[in-house]
Amino acid sequence: MSIWNTIIIEPMVNILLLIYQVIGNFGIAIILFTILIRLITHPLSVSQIKSGQKMQEIQRSKEWLEIQKKYKDDKQKLQQEQMRLYQENKINPLGSCLPTLIQFPIIIGLYQAIIRVLGGSPVQLIDLYSVVYKFPPFSTLIPIAKMVPINNQFLWMDLSQPEKFYIFGIGIPVLAIIVVATT
Repeated sequence: MSIWNTIIIEPMVNILLLIYQVIGNFGIAIILFTILIRLITHPLSVSQIKSGQKMQEIQRSKEWLEIQKKYKDDKQKLQQEQMRLYQENKINPLGSCLPTLIQFPIIIGLYQAIIRVLGGSPVQLIDLYSVVYKFPPFSTLIPIAKMVPINNQFLWMDLSQPEKFYIFGIGIPVLAIIVVATT
């Protein structure tokens, strides 16, 4: 058993199953679980946005532009002056990257937890059973034997299969199109 599974996957699988047990619809459980994850990571997102805004403000400032002009031929001095300006304004140049690096494993874990819960083969179901907590309150709240197999139907989709809406025999990935359009 790896640390990744213990720290990220197992808690996510168990919380997802708990939400599914309460709601009874796996599609809605995924939506609620995703909202929960977004609420947990919201402070990181806010920090990232604020840091990015500070960086943009400083890079548009008169002092920044003067430094760029003055030291355009001396890269080392330019970097030193930029770092001085960051320190004076209490800006971390990596401040907008670090929250993303922290959120990335959480998003990967979310995806892996959903895939693990949707296991369709006997081997995948045994793997699912091995990560479900066996201690109270989870052992009483998540009766895995009664939930398996997970009802993976949501709207017109089978959540365990790639999503396609068939029109005239052509599979159209509607959700992918909606995600692209709204992004």
